[in-house]
Order: sequence, then C-alpha cells, then structure tokens
Amino acid sequence: MSKRFYTLLLFAGIVVAINGCKTTQQANIDSGDMAVYRPGYPNFTMGAYTMMHPDENTGINVYLDIPYSGLIFKSNNGKHTFTSKIEITLRIIRVDPQPSQQHSKSFTKEITVNNYNETTGLKTYHFQYSVLAGPGNYRIVALVNDDQSGKYINHMVSCTIPNVNKESLAGGSIRLLGKSNKKSTSATLQKFEPEVNYNLSKSIDSLKASIQLHLKSADNNDQLTMRLFRFRTDTMPASPPNYISPTQGSLGYIGINYKKNDTVQTVDRNLHGLQGTISVDFILPRLKEGNYRVQITGQRKDSTIFYKARDFSIKSPGYPHVKTIYELADAMVYITYPKEYKRLMSYHSPDSLKQAFDALWGKLIPNKNLAKSVINTYYSRVEAANKYFSSYKEGWKTDPGMIYILYGPPDNIEQNIDGMTWYYGSMSDNVNAFYFRKITSYDGYFPYHHYILIRSMAYMQSYMNQVDDWRTGYIH
Repeated sequence: MSKRFYTLLLFAGIVVAINGCKTTQQANIDSGDMAVYRPGYPNFTMGAYTMMHPDENTGINVYLDIPYSGLIFKSNNGKHTFTSKIEITLRIIRVDPQPSQQHSKSFTKEITVNNYNETTGLKTYHFQYSVLAGPGNYRIVALVNDDQSGKYINHMVSCTIPNVNKESLAGGSIRLLGKSNKKSTSATLQKFEPEVNYNLSKSIDSLKASIQLHLKSADNNDQLTMRLFRFRTDTMPASPPNYISPTQGSLGYIGINYKKNDTVQTVDRNLHGLQGTISVDFILPRLKEGNYRVQITGQRKDSTIFYKARDFSIKSPGYPHVKTIYELADAMVYITYPKEYKRLMSYHSPDSLKQAFDALWGKLIPNKNLAKSVINTYYSRVEAANKYFSSYKEGWKTDPGMIYILYGPPDNIEQNIDGMTWYYGSMSDNVNAFYFRKITSYDGYFPYHHYILIRSMAYMQSYMNQVDDWRTGYIH
C-alpha cells in the first residue's frame, strides 16, 4: 500500500524536487533540503555549500544526512552487531558559465550498530565530501544505493561559488550548524553538525549560522549584518472537510506570510582590519516552533554588496515522530468531538493529560487489544503524514494529512495545473473525491507544496461515518 501510494504521489507531483521561479533576491535564499520520504528506500537529505581557502582557492562542501531508519541492517552472526552497507555516488556539474561535468566519485560505506533499536530511531549517518572548483553555478547530484536491498534514491541541489579574485567582499553560503542536547561524552554529539534540512527538530540544543567571507583589503569600511526573522504562520490542525474553506488571503489559506515577520535577533560585525578568507559565526537563541529566516548582508556605507539567506522551520522535539503526550493528545483532534478535544487539551501536566488520554481511548474502545491495534494504526498514519506532507507546519496538520489519516491512502490521484483530486473507491463517486487547490505564495514560490482542501457540506455524512469507524475500532 505504501509503495503504491508513493507512486500516486510521484505521479501527482507532490514529492518531486521544488525550485520554482525565483526573483534575484530569492535566488540567494537557501531553503534547506525538502527531500521526500519513500518507504523501504535509503532516504537522505543533502546540502552543498561554498568553500573558500586562505590561498584563494574555492570549492564545494557536500553534506548528506542518511537516516538509519531507511536502511537495511543485517545481523553479524555471533557478534551481536548489525551492519548496513551503502554506496554513495556524487556528480558535480558546472551549469555556467560553461556547462560541464566537473567531478564524479563513488564511495562505499559500512554502518555498524550494537543495538538494533538504533536502526528504527532518529539516528543519522553524516557524510561529508569536499572538492575544489572555480567560480560559477553548480548542480550537485547524489545517489545513495542500499547494498542490502538493491534500492536507491538520487537527489540534486545547487551551489554558487563567487569570484574571490574580482569581488572586494565575497560571501559564501550560509550554513546552519546544530548541536544535540543529548547528554553524552561522545565527541560526535558534542560538536556542531551541518543541518541540511528545511525542517529541524526542536531537540537541537544549540544552533548557529556560519558564513565564509573573502575580503581583498584590510583597509575597508565593510560591515556584516545578521538578522533572524520569524514569519507569521498558520499552526492550527486542519478543520473537517464539511466546514467552510479558509477565505482567500487569510493566514489559514496562505499558510505562511513572508511579508509579515518579527525580528528575533540582529547582530552587526565590523569588518575593518580583516583581510583574506575568514569564517563568521552567529549563535542563534533557543527557538520555539515556527518558521524562520537567517539573513546575512555585506554592506559598504549605504549600499549592499551581497545578500544571503537561509530559511528553516523548527518542528517538535521528536519530529517526524509523535513522541510527547501533548503531541499524541493533540493529534486526536480528527476523531474527537469538539467538547472532548477541548476537555482533553485542558490538562496541562503530563501526568494528568496521560490519564485523560488513556481514559478517552478506553472509553471509545473498551477492548484493549482492539484499542492497541487502532491506536497503532492511527499514529502510524500521523507519522506518515509528517513524512509525506510537512511544510510550514507538521504534515498531520495539513489538509492532505488530515484526509490521509482519516481515510488512508487514496485509490487514485488526478493532477492538474491548479491542484489535485484524491479518489476513494469509484472515480465517479463525488462523495469520496477530495479536491485540493494548489496555493501559490505571494512571493512567487514556496520551498514546498501547499494544498488547501475545497470543503463542502456534501462531505458531512462520509466524514461522520469515518470518524465513527475510528471511534468504534471498525477502521481498516
């Protein structure tokens, strides 16, 4: 079922890479990686960043994050360990000024763990590779092949290298670096690691933005300014399909408003007296969940020499998994009545909320074995929705996420230029056909797909029947 659903999504254009049409300024905004989740495949995310050396050589740093949960691990007989073997192939292609393939290389890596539980959690294999390259625009293509399953995924990102010989002040890519808050003596967990995703977990303890600069002369009046913005964002779970659709232009409709933001932090750095290649780090404050942009500008007097930005989103601590009792309770919004949900969420301490949560499930489905099965199915769909549909908010809160959780994978998906229709059962049955309109950002593009369900009272009976099935355990 998962494989077929992925095929439908791929056909519908939901899980393809998204670049969109960008303005000149938008071309300098890195949104991180929005790689898609494909069940049973070696999923990964990647980033590519400008690399500048003191001797004025330039190049590209490539980073891959490969979750253990997407790899096949086999037991090492008698050793109580488990190993996965992967092959990574990189191609670095110069797009302009003259298109050409600059570099290609393959690597074979073995990952060994002492506990099989490590292979199903949030642990990630970090891969890094650096290569020298001249000024220009590049595409970096990576392919990860799982030797155990024979399955592979490829992915592409872009990178621009400035001409440090011609520019008096050249700025490279912004790198986001994070450090885990896990208590460990391991050096790996204590150092900053590149964060290549758009969606970042709130479990990151420390986050900083780093940029490399090249200054031709120490006798300069240049200044570096970092600003951190938080965008106004819709954070509410999707409303039922028989409700009124959000009005055009409302926050519930556009999802995220790039024109309205709050300044979280501003830092100025005077560059006078500095020369050659340097790295500048900006430590970011502890951030709550939301959508952010780190903006770094190089300025001389009243003019801007360069503009760089990095967009990212802070999600829940266990993202994409649903871990805390608050998250588990919150996600029940689709199968509870309004008064039940309000009462459930009125408990603020974890212990009291856990008791209310267990009591509610026990009231809905008294048979413990059936209740366990239904709960597992429900939250597996919640987590799948996070992997398939996350954007400015968790995937389970989006309109496609809601329909996926309640009804499961559609039998067919029909795509057009303005949206898509999900069909359950016959394609001629309008009662179980859900049309999602594709929303375009006022700024011209999103770093993700954003769909709004066109709601109708015609869905009421189907929706109520589906909710009743969940509440009585007759879901399948």
